Amino acid sequence: MSNLIIDTTLGSFVAVVQEDKVLSCKYSETQNKQVENLAPLVKEILQEVERAQIDRIFVGVGPAPFTGLRVGLALAKGVAKGLNIESKNILGFSMHDILAISLSKTTIQTDAKRHQIYQSTYNQEFERISQDIVAIDNLDDNFMVNKLIFPDKIAQTLAKLISQKSEIVNLPDLPLYLRPADAIPNIKPAIKDLRSVEIVRGRMDDIPAISHLEEVLFSREKWSENSITEAMKRDDYVFFLIKVDGEIAGATYIFLPMFKDDQVNLMSVGVLPEFQRQGLGHKLLKRTLDYAKEVGYSKMLLEVRTQNEKAKSLYKQYGFHKIALVKKFYQAPPDDALVMEVDL
Repeated sequence: MSNLIIDTTLGSFVAVVQEDKVLSCKYSETQNKQVENLAPLVKEILQEVERAQIDRIFVGVGPAPFTGLRVGLALAKGVAKGLNIESKNILGFSMHDILAISLSKTTIQTDAKRHQIYQSTYNQEFERISQDIVAIDNLDDNFMVNKLIFPDKIAQTLAKLISQKSEIVNLPDLPLYLRPADAIPNIKPAIKDLRSVEIVRGRMDDIPAISHLEEVLFSREKWSENSITEAMKRDDYVFFLIKVDGEIAGATYIFLPMFKDDQVNLMSVGVLPEFQRQGLGHKLLKRTLDYAKEVGYSKMLLEVRTQNEKAKSLYKQYGFHKIALVKKFYQAPPDDALVMEVDL
């Protein structure tokens, strides 16, 4: 039997291995483009191998920036559904661990954005000692890895570890240090004197306004204009915009998984500062929930800071409830995250 490998730590990496052999390996080093690059690579590699022989999926769980990591995890679950692979056969691994072994380094660093880096340290047997996020001042060119220079070597290391049934490739398929843009609207109940409020689907000519919203609200973790463009071309990303007197005041984006029994991911909710405290976030959230239900999904998922009591209270009003707690989920400022879910 064969194993499919998916990772988005340093671009888009896909491989199929059998026992300790690499059957195929694909890699795109372009980062911040996993939305448009990963699925085509998976499709291409599945056309080269016998799909029926794939019985497990190994997916990278970070540490890595939010968007690529979430895309990789969601795609792994979608492919598993399509190949009739049970969820227990979706296993996680940290690309930092694989890099340490492949490159014979006892410290691995990768970019974490926000002037920070992810850093993992290891002993001489390459057993992980620590894994954390540190200031950019700690960057060391001897340890920093910006791309997979030898993707075939990485695939071979993974094949060997999988064949040995190593614990390194037997992690839960849960993200490490996942940092999304907060799905946290800062709003109060609607006031009565809004002249004209409407919610519409995002279109290609709205991209500059959405890009501006990202710049204002999410700064260093913003989606690039190109990423917004590519996502809007896809059927599995849906953008809703809320307009006040024709002016775009806020937006929400959701990711629709391949299969209707998977959870819709609420990627972002944001309202520009000058339009906050007018109930617009409520309207966006309700429209998003209604839409996901209308198109046949039964659950939605989001993450929220544990210290944000106002946001938690808001989400509870719409039926969201806690399903997990992720330590060190947020870094600026540090906080854990509640993973919340609602039945639609």
